[in-house]
Amino acid sequence: MRFSIIVPVYNVEKYLQDCIESILEQSVEDVEIILVNDGSTDSSGLICRDYMLNYPERIKLVEQRNLGPYLARRAGYELASGDYLLTLDGDDTLRPDALELITQTLSQYDVDIILFGISRRSDYSSFWSEEPFSQSTYIPKDELSLIYKIACTSGALNSMCTKAFKKTLLDIDKDHSDMSGFSYAEDLFQSLAIIDRASSFYYLHEPLYFYRVNYDSSTKTFDRTQLEQRNFTWRQHLRFARKWDSDCGTSDFENGVYALGQRTYAEVSQAASEALPYPEAKAYLNDITDTPAYATVFSDTSKRYALRFDFRLLIFLLRRRHFLALYLICRIKRMVRRLLGR
Repeated sequence: MRFSIIVPVYNVEKYLQDCIESILEQSVEDVEIILVNDGSTDSSGLICRDYMLNYPERIKLVEQRNLGPYLARRAGYELASGDYLLTLDGDDTLRPDALELITQTLSQYDVDIILFGISRRSDYSSFWSEEPFSQSTYIPKDELSLIYKIACTSGALNSMCTKAFKKTLLDIDKDHSDMSGFSYAEDLFQSLAIIDRASSFYYLHEPLYFYRVNYDSSTKTFDRTQLEQRNFTWRQHLRFARKWDSDCGTSDFENGVYALGQRTYAEVSQAASEALPYPEAKAYLNDITDTPAYATVFSDTSKRYALRFDFRLLIFLLRRRHFLALYLICRIKRMVRRLLGR
């Protein structure tokens, strides 16, 4: 089996059919679909079972209680028989020729990981997020520092959904049961490990993945535990950065991860400001700035200039405890995004 596509499913009944059909319609047939129903309470589980019964040779189904997206993906990975694995969230879709283009790339470059672009347009007409390179690029073993630098200075490599990677990169036999409920920065946590094990990459400069703006998803609602989870991933990120700095004889990667940690505080501050009334948001912002984790992340601010201006502004306001100004700016940003359909 060439490809296994893992689809973690949690309460996405409105979009799940489009997601599964986007895989079934791929021109490449050497692919299995592994649906992982992560304790859905809507009709998502029924949709999964119907597809499994209609396509028994192509679709496998895992049913489990709600353990969060990290363990849902792990359950799919363990069942996968494909040489290369992809992840597709249950409310998103793949471009019709995605696997064909990936297959063509693999026929030329036997790489460990193929990276590709993401779009927020259902016609895949443009890129959405920051891209690691401006054109299709092969990265061999002796140029891995390029990948490490991008991984430590931007979010361009964070998503598991924009990677086709060899199954052999996974620590399949390791027990991850203690990661139950891990929902924030779990993409990055998983990505760091496979990036570290990979020895070659290819970036395919095509937006092959449609990311749907689903305001009901876990990443669009505020959870007071998310900062703790993201700080956990940040500590792992710092560990990898130090290893890569040692391997490549630099100190740039560690500095970049400190900047990304500070961006995390800007993003969480924004999420709290958008979701909570001001008295609650103020209390939350005050609490997080009094923690040891906050002091650690902000112990090195030398690379903060590399962040986007809006992140730098939010960090400035957070550091000076100008919580009302931060709150109002975030509320305005939310209104603008909603008006623009973002």
